Amino acid sequence: MNISDKIDILDNKAKLLNENLWKRSNDSLLAIGNKKQVFFIKNGLTIAIITILIGFGLVIREFVKGDYPIYGNERIGAICKDGWESFSTGSGTCSHHGGVDYWKYPLVNYHYANPVQYYIVIILAISFLALFATLNRSFRLRFIALSSETLYWSITYLYLFSYLIYIFLRLPFNLLYILYLLLFKRK
Repeated sequence: MNISDKIDILDNKAKLLNENLWKRSNDSLLAIGNKKQVFFIKNGLTIAIITILIGFGLVIREFVKGDYPIYGNERIGAICKDGWESFSTGSGTCSHHGGVDYWKYPLVNYHYANPVQYYIVIILAISFLALFATLNRSFRLRFIALSSETLYWSITYLYLFSYLIYIFLRLPFNLLYILYLLLFKRK
């Protein structure tokens, strides 16, 4: 039995586990009977997870953008093309200095990267998930099934991605080896 067969066996077992988890979750939801509660369980989980993902996206955006100045709309002067600084803002500014290189605007404010509010939203959404998973069996089963499915696909794509990287990294060496064989190993 080679590695490919073992991976297929594990893959089939993981799919079977996911199917059983979703079946238990759906059976639990059918047993409730209250349509509003079923709607809340299905959509509450989705909304909480989407909120967490958006929160992490906003945290990343906040760190990527970093600190930056905020300028006003009114011109307060110009820098001419020859480096001269002018405080004029009308037409004809820098006319004897080669024209305007760029306009100057007043610094109104400064934005500092502060992702704390997004962390709070993430913590609240995770707390919501933990609280309802503890209190409600149907919600917990749905959460477990969704987590299992997510983990399965994450591992699958991670495996595929790592294999593609392996192929990509091996490609130049394989091409060099083929070139070596063609040029130096002629019989």
